[in-house]
Amino acid sequence: MLTPRKQPTQKRSVATVAAILEGAAQVLERHGSDGFTTNAIAERAGVSIGTLYQYYPDKNAVAAALSRAVRAALVERMAGAVEAARGLRLRKGLRLLATAALQSDAARPRFARALDALEEHLGLNEEGLAIYRELTAQGARFLKAKIPGSSIAELSAAADDMLAASNALADAALRRNGVIGDDLVERVVSVSLELLRSHLQPSPPKKIASKRYPKTDQSSPL
Repeated sequence: MLTPRKQPTQKRSVATVAAILEGAAQVLERHGSDGFTTNAIAERAGVSIGTLYQYYPDKNAVAAALSRAVRAALVERMAGAVEAARGLRLRKGLRLLATAALQSDAARPRFARALDALEEHLGLNEEGLAIYRELTAQGARFLKAKIPGSSIAELSAAADDMLAASNALADAALRRNGVIGDDLVERVVSVSLELLRSHLQPSPPKKIASKRYPKTDQSSPL
């Protein structure tokens, strides 16, 4: 029931589906999951309920399509950011990646929170894990370009932790005040650098409490 009844093939039908998904996003943004109904979506999208049902069997299928569209846009946006960041220093590159990762949540925080709540009940965990793995791989590719001497296994583990930290910080900001701004981007960058150091320069187990990371010289990527 989470798959569309049919895929749009012509320009007009593509526009109709886009209107339905944007209408669904606006309903979630304004009314949350409680107001997320097919009638509300169709009304907001400016289409008949019959037209909506031509493409989607129920509201959960609309929500799944919306989630997939948001995730696909994130993957595409991050791929572009990784490519653009190749010529930047590490910190500036991480800032560009963090900005891209948080862009959707920053632009529409209420929608982001409402969609997260819906996704918990849609059963899209496997799809979500696949997206997470792709984002981690993108992060590892960026880090490999900046720190070529490190193994891809180390950098993949670092990228995984960095993505998890970014998600956690964004979730906390949305819960706290519903705002994602430049200050959060800077926190994500700072935390990411510390996580990267911990993977590449691990402290001896018995000296964790007193260990201080050495200052890096100008040639160090960190």
